[in-house]
Amino acid sequence: MNDENKLAPVQDFPIEKIQPTDGNRQIAEIQAQVIMAKKFPRDENEALLRINKACSRRSLAEVAQYAFPRGGQTVSGPSIRLLETVAQAWGNLDFGVREISNDGEWSEAEAYAWDLESNTMVRERFKIKLEVAKKNNVVKKLTIS
Repeated sequence: MNDENKLAPVQDFPIEKIQPTDGNRQIAEIQAQVIMAKKFPRDENEALLRINKACSRRSLAEVAQYAFPRGGQTVSGPSIRLLETVAQAWGNLDFGVREISNDGEWSEAEAYAWDLESNTMVRERFKIKLEVAKKNNVVKKLTIS
């Protein structure tokens, strides 16, 4: 076998040049989202029509609000399902929640929303105790999934 037909040794081959790292992949995905948001900006009137149409669906109306008793009062507001529907209809948004840490007793998380058109981002960190006291002194352990 002559030298021209030999394969290069594995250690000499720069594999990182053909396989992007997770960080590079994430950067490329973010850049693509921003480019697409700029190329296809939201039509606010159309978005509002989509939101109104979604809110007229019975299945969404049934889960659009939450309410629960707390300290002798009722706590209520728009549900996460309603907010997800609005964000999807509004378009060009990246949003979600990620868990930062979990020691078994407390979970620290971060919720975020990023408008890809205006490049405006809001982040909010919060801690959640992973148990809830129920009636009759019963304690229920919560899990993050």
